[in-house]
Amino acid sequence: MYRKICAKNKNGEDFLTYNNIEPLKIKNEVFLRIAGLAYSESGFSIDVIKRIPFIIVNHHHQLINSKVKKYQNDWLLNNTLIKMRNKWDDQTYAHTFHYGAQGNPAFRQFLNIELNETIDFNKNETGRNKNSKMKTAIEYTIKAIQYLNNGYVGIDYSNGGIGWQGADINDNENWKKWLFINTDHKKNAFKNWSNSSTLEESTFESVSIFKGDFGTTIIYKSTEYSFKNSTTGNL
Repeated sequence: MYRKICAKNKNGEDFLTYNNIEPLKIKNEVFLRIAGLAYSESGFSIDVIKRIPFIIVNHHHQLINSKVKKYQNDWLLNNTLIKMRNKWDDQTYAHTFHYGAQGNPAFRQFLNIELNETIDFNKNETGRNKNSKMKTAIEYTIKAIQYLNNGYVGIDYSNGGIGWQGADINDNENWKKWLFINTDHKKNAFKNWSNSSTLEESTFESVSIFKGDFGTTIIYKSTEYSFKNSTTGNL
């Protein structure tokens, strides 16, 4: 489908590029918004970076295949992404105080902008090639969009994941009721997790868990019970 190659820019510096790429049928800004989210929400875990783009397209697939009218016809992949980002626009996500931090510093790093600087997806175009984790985010966003364009045929690196959460949900009563964590995934920050319900009565179940440089991320999917209650799988 495509091949990574090394090339040099006008200054003679090496950078990573690709050839033999099929048209991705996605706006560059949306593509980089997905890759930026993968980098920013990963806790800098390579495993999570690889999976988040697939989680986004799976989440989108689940919405548009539901019976909810607003997700039909004109609901775009970018709509799904913004929905998954707490409906925050880029400026809010990058700069506004939330979850104990002034915006998302990793997203600003992906864009190479300072706090409260105007959003510019192209500013760090060459800089991202010097960061291995940013390059991974780009590479796996390409794979995820190809997976989407191929009708969800191929390798899903998230194994059916439709969302992710960090360790903060250990103290969240709603998530304690919603999420069933399988025994193999009760480790790192979730080692003391106690399921409030059985799998048969839970909204979501864990798919995988990964520890990054900054915290642990758990990936989940909707359960059969969830789909019985909602055609969106309670998304």
